[in-house]
Amino acid sequence: MHSKEHRRPCISISSNDKEMLIYIQSLTGGSIYNKKNYNPTKFQNSYKLYIKKKEEVFQTLKEIYGLFRIERTKEKKS
Repeated sequence: MHSKEHRRPCISISSNDKEMLIYIQSLTGGSIYNKKNYNPTKFQNSYKLYIKKKEEVFQTLKEIYGLFRIERTKEKKS
């Protein structure tokens, strides 16, 4: 880490379905970028949604927190 560098939370979602990313962007904010396709004859175009603003990242995490499926291995071992 450089002396003037500051870490910040970020959410990124990659997909070939740009319409889905546009929909998610309408709910969460963020920016959509085209990913470079080095072999268009073999692969579809793909896109990435970046949510970088701190407020948007934390609001998105609050909204989806209940949807996470996390196994509690310590509870299973007990």
